[in-house]
Amino acid sequence: MADANAPVRTYVDTSLLIHAWRLTDSDPLHGRVWQVLSDPTRDFVVSVYLGLECLPLPKYHRNN
Repeated sequence: MADANAPVRTYVDTSLLIHAWRLTDSDPLHGRVWQVLSDPTRDFVVSVYLGLECLPLPKYHRNN
């Protein structure tokens, strides 16, 4: 049986982080993304590959 007070394990991927960084306040997803990221009842889980997913993007878009 799961503990009702246990934190919710949430996998964070590159898409969530990019949306958190790029969305403006007027975008309807902006509030939802920050709601998830600031939720104190969550434990975030990331893959070791998260950095590899993020690193090529600035180079591709020429944002050094």
